[in-house]
Amino acid sequence: MLLKHKMTLISIILSLLLTGCGNSATPAAETNTVDEVSTETAQEETEKASYVTEGGVRYRMEDDTGDEDPTLAALRTRRKRQQERHLPQTSRQSQTEKEETREEKPYYVIGDPQVIDVVSDGIMSPGEALSGQVVFRYTDKMLEEQGLLTEDMKDAKICHYNKMLEGYEPLESTLDTEGMKVTASPTLPGEYVLAIDRTAPEVKSLNVSLDDLFYVVNAEMNDFSAITDLDLKIDDYMLADSTNYMIFLIGHKLCYQIPAINVSKTPHTISLIAEDAAGDRMEEPYSYDLTPGEE
Repeated sequence: MLLKHKMTLISIILSLLLTGCGNSATPAAETNTVDEVSTETAQEETEKASYVTEGGVRYRMEDDTGDEDPTLAALRTRRKRQQERHLPQTSRQSQTEKEETREEKPYYVIGDPQVIDVVSDGIMSPGEALSGQVVFRYTDKMLEEQGLLTEDMKDAKICHYNKMLEGYEPLESTLDTEGMKVTASPTLPGEYVLAIDRTAPEVKSLNVSLDDLFYVVNAEMNDFSAITDLDLKIDDYMLADSTNYMIFLIGHKLCYQIPAINVSKTPHTISLIAEDAAGDRMEEPYSYDLTPGEE
């Protein structure tokens, strides 16, 4: 009887031990399963991150060497160029790049000229010249056509053509940047333009010839604006300046006679400096070497 109870007790203990071992093994198995799933998910995410879809096509972001896939790189470059072609010019090119690449012109005329006539009742025509003012309006497109920037308009003036001087004379002008217009009070009937002239006169030619008893100096200058002042010298002696230049100047052409008796037989230098109505003056004189007897 005692033996039977012992056997029953041993059976119970073994059963409890086996049950405990089975329960403790289950969490370990579950832990291994979770680790395997996490590893697989991380691998999938890595693979997804290694690819990109462009234009409905899946590309590897990097090739075997670790560099970007050449096909993908070419596609992105082409896409970027297409986008740039559809951007406005102001977006593609910075203000600094425009200033560096544009070609400076001797002068700029913005828009069309206006002809102002004074009729018998004192009213000016056309209608733009209201209240004794002439008005020039400009647009961004007009500036772009001339290669100008908005800040260039600070130098813009309304100019009147002087027929006698064969050039334009600037008027006191008022710039309205918000209204994009320039106004001035016309002084005389005739042609008016909106212009920018920042270039000094250029001497196109200068020569000296002997005509009987005189050395004749002939000079021709290029300029948009009228010539309003000049210094003509032989060596250090002033021949013509602001006090008497109008006597010898016709338009942009100069003619001056020097009595030959006053010119010694030694070499001389004829020099000319001119200034225009816009206030642009030549920095260096234009010179001509004169040696009497070699004309």
